[in-house]
Amino acid sequence: MSVPEHLRAAERLIDHVPPEHNRYKVSGRPDLVSWAEPWRNHTQCASFQTQVLKHAYAWADDEFFTTHFRSVSPPSRTYWWVFSRRAVPHFARVETVADLRAGDLVVIDYGHRRPVNTGHIVLVRGAPVADGAGAYRVPVADCTADPHGTSTRFPDSRGPGGQGAGRGHMVFHADPATGGFGGYAWSVTARRRHPVQERPIVAVRVV
Repeated sequence: MSVPEHLRAAERLIDHVPPEHNRYKVSGRPDLVSWAEPWRNHTQCASFQTQVLKHAYAWADDEFFTTHFRSVSPPSRTYWWVFSRRAVPHFARVETVADLRAGDLVVIDYGHRRPVNTGHIVLVRGAPVADGAGAYRVPVADCTADPHGTSTRFPDSRGPGGQGAGRGHMVFHADPATGGFGGYAWSVTARRRHPVQERPIVAVRVV
């Protein structure tokens, strides 16, 4: 199966950006992304995925995001709200954890009213792997200040204490009755599971 262009773009940036130019930016500051020397990434979780889409596809311009998300760079909560409630051109819902595949976006709403750190959004890098009791280990690419654990078998490319764009693994739990999203854990070693009743999840595929 071919790799979607936006996943290629994300992987290319992650492969080239050096740690000193790879940052989870401070809220309120503009995004800074360079796709050639000197490679740079100063974004947040949602704005990283927005920049990746804009770089990969002609349709993903400021007008598109303003029309469908009312922002040229929507936060995670807005992505979640829009994808949960209506159809958006170039995106299709993914209803079950087992159906995730490379290039899909998974959006989490943290369920609070704060204006910053409203949730998280990740780009799936490969097929989910069943890990027992309805849990699936999913390789992801994202931008974060909190890398996905310290597992030696499933390390985060940013390393302990790293930040910015990188690769890691999350665990998504499937509802036993429907196969839909039942919750998630931040890493394969995380003990805490966040149920969807507290932190709702929606997944989409770029089509």
